[in-house]
Amino acid sequence: MARLARVVVAGVAHHVTQRGNRISVIDAGGTTSYTTNALNQYTAVGGVTYVYDDNGNLRRINMRSATQQFAGIASDPIAQ
Repeated sequence: MARLARVVVAGVAHHVTQRGNRISVIDAGGTTSYTTNALNQYTAVGGVTYVYDDNGNLRRINMRSATQQFAGIASDPIAQ
């Protein structure tokens, strides 16, 4: 299991992994959970999910009320 750190700044608690990825943030509004994939990209933040293609490019954001699709993004400079 990865070692965790807890950092409190201005009353907000940040829980992070040894790699520096957030696991959760606790503030006056409650707790927001974070999930990452093997490439250290966030795949879920609170109630929002992020979908990446096999090259690691962001393709879709799923929110509670809507979905944002990304197509034809040249975010990989090598692929341009």
